Amino acid sequence: TNIIEIFATNNKLATLSANMFKSLTRMKRLSLVNNRIQTIERGALNGLNESLMYISLEGNKLNYIKGYYFAGLNQLRGLLLHSNQISGLEADSFRGLSLLLGLDLSENCIHHLHSELFSDLAELRTLDLSQNQIYALNAKTFTNLTKLTKLDLGFIRLFRLDENRLFGNLSSL
Repeated sequence: TNIIEIFATNNKLATLSANMFKSLTRMKRLSLVNNRIQTIERGALNGLNESLMYISLEGNKLNYIKGYYFAGLNQLRGLLLHSNQISGLEADSFRGLSLLLGLDLSENCIHHLHSELFSDLAELRTLDLSQNQIYALNAKTFTNLTKLTKLDLGFIRLFRLDENRLFGNLSSL
């Protein structure tokens, strides 16, 4: 089909089913804001691998981000996951998203960030982790984010921050 944008906001969607978007191979923007999405089945975003540039899932009920959710979305530039109930992320949650420019994980319940979580995001410019429950950050967490220009760590309950070790490679900040 020729659909390039879908806006399905303020609905009652609870699950993104496998192959749900398979025939929408030209879609560039998917906005599913303020639904009740708790589950993203394996293969739910099949068909969008070479076209999707922006996905907005904020205001849903996601509580854990699995490695396969966004796998293969080679053209993705923006990923908005704020205002969910995310408490955990697999280490490979963002693996392969090498063109991603913006990632918003704010207003969730995240306690821990795996040291490899952002390792494939070399082009990332904006990262919002504000309003989470992150108490400590591993020195390797931001190592590959050399193009980062905005990092929001507001209201995350950090106890200790060693900026030389943590931000050593962030010369663009």
